[in-house]
Amino acid sequence: MVLLLAVDGAKKHKEKHVSDDDLKLELGGLGVNGGSGRIDAWLVAQTTTECRIALTDRPSTFELDGKTFASAAAFDKQRGTKRAALCVVRRSEKTATSTLAMVSFSSDMSYVVSTPNNKNFALWPALVERGAYADRWRLPHYLLVGTIEDRAPFKNACPDAAKALLHVVKTLALLRVFLLKECGASGKPCAAALYADMDTAPGLDADPSRYLRLDPHADFVVSSNIHKPILANSGVFLVTNTPGGRALLRNWWGYRCARHDQLALWKVLFDRWATVVPRLRDLPIFASYALAHNRAMPELVAAREATWPALRGAKWACAPNSTCGRLLHAENCVSEPISVGATLLVPMHPFAPGLPPLQGPGRKQALFCHKVDCFEESTSDAGHPCGGSVWNGTFV
Repeated sequence: MVLLLAVDGAKKHKEKHVSDDDLKLELGGLGVNGGSGRIDAWLVAQTTTECRIALTDRPSTFELDGKTFASAAAFDKQRGTKRAALCVVRRSEKTATSTLAMVSFSSDMSYVVSTPNNKNFALWPALVERGAYADRWRLPHYLLVGTIEDRAPFKNACPDAAKALLHVVKTLALLRVFLLKECGASGKPCAAALYADMDTAPGLDADPSRYLRLDPHADFVVSSNIHKPILANSGVFLVTNTPGGRALLRNWWGYRCARHDQLALWKVLFDRWATVVPRLRDLPIFASYALAHNRAMPELVAAREATWPALRGAKWACAPNSTCGRLLHAENCVSEPISVGATLLVPMHPFAPGLPPLQGPGRKQALFCHKVDCFEESTSDAGHPCGGSVWNGTFV
């Protein structure tokens, strides 16, 4: 098997020849249970759960190791560089009784409280807003703070482990939450998690568990971008605490080496789907982000139309007088929710009564806005090339 991986964002790429046996060893196996015990023990050793964050309009206090700190810098100094802290985020005294958790990740607390970043997005107010959303639906709310040194119990699939991406630590945040004996005040482990990047903010209000109920077979629910036809945007998604959901996260961590964390995610998704369509495993489209960006969605469409008889999902609708291949290079063309194996791809426009897209253009059009989209408002879906039809609630 030839694994093509981008290194440090360079246009050129290196080829790493990996045997099937080596790949199973390095990624903890592509099966649902491979490598789980080793990474679980490593994660517990790498993180502390003695952490609390009080959410107020302005940063106030942070608790770590039984001590209270008035500044983010003091908190980071106490945590040090050798471990991460899985913090309980609290905005109010409401009881978080759901087994669906909300999870985010930041490299350090100082970043969370910093002034608006270069995208003009203030991270602390966004965290406070996500806290309000978590309170509304009684979701236990967790923030993993710290990068966790790259000493995983299985090898990195990247030719240069030093280039492992910071963003993909979100997979470890989720796996650590799934190891908690109790999810909030539910008395049970977390059954699933809603992950949201630090630069996201709630928009329209909806029960997040409804997305998981769309397809009981799905262990991963994700959407594309509103502006570009990428396969899956990892800024907002849901994943279940099941063998399949945990295996996806472990293997995503195993591919942690490209310029964007989404490239590793797309590769893992194609590996999963290759159990039905083997040719999807060895496609050379993952040699670079740009190549995968333009090819992943069309390749999936082609596989579905030609060789995936067991796939549940509606047809991929396109605008009049336009071809699917051409349109997919300009806009996401999913008109209804589509299940691909255990992955549920949801549209980027309203598709079910009372259930907005996971993320979209501005706070008034989606469950969460992401990055600059939080400052863009679209007043109508009329111009969307995929339309705004209402899903009939069944997969065909």
